[in-house]
Amino acid sequence: MKHTYYCTLKGAFLALALPLALASCSFDGDYDDCAEAVGDVKTVRLQITAKDPDEVAGTRFSPAEGDIIYNERGTDGEYINSLDIFIVSSATSANVVYASHLNAAKLGGAAANGNLTSYTSEPIELTDGTPYTVYAFANMSGTYASAWSSSVASIDKGGTLTASTLNDIMLDDPAGKLDFNNGHFIPMSASYDITSLASPVIEVGLDRLVSKIRLGIKKESNVTVTNLTIGGWVDKVPLMNSATVIGAVNKCEETFTSPVLTEDNDVYMMDDFYVNESPAANPLDVTVTTDEPGAPTYTATTSRDNIPRNCIYPLTLNINQLDLQLTAGFYFNAIGARVPVAVSNSGEDEFNVSIPDGMEFYLDAEMTGDQGGNTFTYAWAETDGTPEGFTLYDDNNDQTDQVTGAHIAGAIPALGLGSGESGGTYTLDLDVTWSTHSRHYTVNISHIPFIEADWLDQILGTRSAVASYLQPETLNMVINK
Repeated sequence: MKHTYYCTLKGAFLALALPLALASCSFDGDYDDCAEAVGDVKTVRLQITAKDPDEVAGTRFSPAEGDIIYNERGTDGEYINSLDIFIVSSATSANVVYASHLNAAKLGGAAANGNLTSYTSEPIELTDGTPYTVYAFANMSGTYASAWSSSVASIDKGGTLTASTLNDIMLDDPAGKLDFNNGHFIPMSASYDITSLASPVIEVGLDRLVSKIRLGIKKESNVTVTNLTIGGWVDKVPLMNSATVIGAVNKCEETFTSPVLTEDNDVYMMDDFYVNESPAANPLDVTVTTDEPGAPTYTATTSRDNIPRNCIYPLTLNINQLDLQLTAGFYFNAIGARVPVAVSNSGEDEFNVSIPDGMEFYLDAEMTGDQGGNTFTYAWAETDGTPEGFTLYDDNNDQTDQVTGAHIAGAIPALGLGSGESGGTYTLDLDVTWSTHSRHYTVNISHIPFIEADWLDQILGTRSAVASYLQPETLNMVINK
């Protein structure tokens, strides 16, 4: 078996209806010269494609608006290897008026490797005005559902094929059975009701019945993931888009021992892996074990509880067990008040505070989370280019450019700033080290005017201001006790 999610791998199933009016119009003739009366026999071709994704209409578990970011082309092996096509007369008790069973040898070309992106049928005669339903299936076999082999695979022209027969077919863990090297390609299905042959183009969606998880891990570069288990999707998938799961289902999971990770913009990516489409109430449970001291195991559960078919679900795991909390404030010496200020983030390792003109300030840093008995060292330093007049103090109240300790103090120069004026920004580097690990943070201190009325609430009744950043759309792991 082989990282908001976005729908992908979308197949389009196009029927290019080129009318033929009885004997007076051939397939190669002028379409405009053909009669178009109801009851005319017209010749069409079916062009079945599984090319680029374009929309997600028809997906069983439709994502909420705003979840879809963009679409993505399939990769090698994610296209057509075999095709079964049926046209059923809806007005004649599901009589099959056309059937075609095409294996890789008949399809030719790239089909042998599951890479055929388009197939065009021979001419097919249909009666205009007669309601038809087109069913198309790619890469089906008894590997996925014995019901398919016994009830559908041998149906030919003149047979019957009902919607209820197809709706009863459940695929048994298709994602777990994929094996491109041995001819087990992604199963796909499609259906489309034809009520008229007036349009020369009829579009039908051909959906893959599995999805992919694109999993990334945020971690320290010197931390190795020794084991990762993820599970929660179901083991049965309905063949048809309109059907529901029949019978009891079990939960599936995958375990990756010493997974191969590739660094990409500070996120360590695994190879994509396939999972079954799953309805609501099926969140994913994740456990990660690392080689950190004590070999900790992190656990978490996703907020997403369903996986639509034919999609990619990007999931990032943040296995940093520690988080920096920063508290900041200034001293209003006139009444001896310690006035807290808000702390914000512009990144998971960058903090921002504002200190009024001429005030002494304080910063308190603390690594929170399961500390594992470690001792932490906090080292602060001014960056190059810090404006004149900004000062730091050590524990002895001596002025310095570098301070070691969780708590530091300093002073903002008094420039007499008025309302709307700015004294610039002072930047501090903070390095936290413990055991064999370290993290780097940046603290930006904005120099703002001191308008006493603006600070009255904080001066008379102070309250704490602590900020801790969690990356949006990131699953934060916690130590499993």
